[in-house]
Amino acid sequence: MSDLLTAEDVRRDQILNDAVDDATKVVLTCRGSDGWQTIKTAFAIGVCRDHRLRLTHPESPLLESGQRVGVAFRRGHRKYVFSTVVEGTDPDGTLVLRRPTVIQQMQRRVYQRACPPPGRPIPVTIWAGHVEDDAEHAPTGSPLLEGEVEDLSVGGIRVRASHCPVLPEGTAVACSLCLTSRGTPALVNALYRHGERKNACFSIGFQFIGLETRADGPEVLSLLARTVTNFQRAASRRRPHGPRRQR
Repeated sequence: MSDLLTAEDVRRDQILNDAVDDATKVVLTCRGSDGWQTIKTAFAIGVCRDHRLRLTHPESPLLESGQRVGVAFRRGHRKYVFSTVVEGTDPDGTLVLRRPTVIQQMQRRVYQRACPPPGRPIPVTIWAGHVEDDAEHAPTGSPLLEGEVEDLSVGGIRVRASHCPVLPEGTAVACSLCLTSRGTPALVNALYRHGERKNACFSIGFQFIGLETRADGPEVLSLLARTVTNFQRAASRRRPHGPRRQR
């Protein structure tokens, strides 16, 4: 099975209906005036009849109607993500979301760290701030950091660099990744998580954030998933195999 699939129509509805029936836990992602927020909530049971989705009393200040949010939930070994819009709040405080047109399904393995193959350096540039949804080019100005991919997953990246910027944990940054030999680099918003010295270099971790809320999010997620899968397959081919059993 592919590591990333797009579900539409009947299959999408079945996935969402099953998640609602089980009151599956949900993580919302949105960007407000105070920066990125992640909000833990769950599907409200038995309220799919009007083709909307409802979430039980999110642990957050009231989200505004028309605000775009990313939605992520897990079922078994798969994670599902989609982007949608807040439509309002019911009198009991239940959050009402527009039902998505498509959702993306990913295997958990693409959230496991994978290293680039030897001899294939992948440059990374990090800027302070945030990439807007319609941005076509990397931010201007001096970057915070330039380095190479140490390891990568759909959820984040570790960068190998000659120095480590002094940043509070959770600082918002914009990340430019050259994941293909052709075309423009992928631009991803991220949060700084940690930095540590490793021999003569530094290993610096960032968590990707907000891909589910962007118009080009599905394309970037698909690119990340393919890249991680290719890294994992290359690593598997490099592992030594034991001697064949003689018959």
